[in-house]
Amino acid sequence: MKAKLVWTLVIAASAAAMGIAIYGNMPVPVRLLAAACFLPFCPGMAIVRLLKIEDGVAELAVAIALSIAIETIVAMALVYARLWSPNLVLAIIIGITVAGTVAQWVRRPVPPKQPSDGKAAERLVRLCKPPVRNYWEFRRRGN
Repeated sequence: MKAKLVWTLVIAASAAAMGIAIYGNMPVPVRLLAAACFLPFCPGMAIVRLLKIEDGVAELAVAIALSIAIETIVAMALVYARLWSPNLVLAIIIGITVAGTVAQWVRRPVPPKQPSDGKAAERLVRLCKPPVRNYWEFRRRGN
């Protein structure tokens, strides 16, 4: 629960800082710092956190790749729609990030796995076991 809260706060704070830096006409170094913190990680991490990947390194790698993919898809969609605007691209990316962050809190928690009694495999073998062992046994039964 703690990791979920930390990542959610980091993503939300980074999205807010990015919006304030760009739309608040902050100086260029502040915009650059906000963009360097937000764009490579946050859009993808907001979505990847929904996948419940347990390995932190894999989660980060998928988040970076997904961030690049999301940003490219949004930018290309606006180019093809002849609506290209860097501010609009950023607004959509921030919206996707916020939606992913909200979805983390709205989604029902997954119940923990029930401990197995160790007999599930035996039951499966019994279900899949044929009634006869081989062809000759089948013929002896008179079929």
